[in-house]
Amino acid sequence: MRLKAGVGLFFGAFVMSMGSIPEQAAEAGFGAPKFGLVWALKRALLGIIILVVSLGSLAWLTHAAIDPNLEEADGLIPTIGRVVGNF
Repeated sequence: MRLKAGVGLFFGAFVMSMGSIPEQAAEAGFGAPKFGLVWALKRALLGIIILVVSLGSLAWLTHAAIDPNLEEADGLIPTIGRVVGNF
């Protein structure tokens, strides 16, 4: 497929006028990302928050799943007998 001369010249001039991307980024104030102590502390805090929330939710759901009737059992053997008898 062949482009019309006007379209090709327009895009060619546009691409040539753009220059290189790193130069434009540097001029605009966007440099390489800086990973410093503050960035590391923020990431660590975010990770700890996610870990605490997920493990706390897991513990709460596990506790909520405990059958109250099983807590009143005399020991392990009667509890196993009652659980197996329900199946």
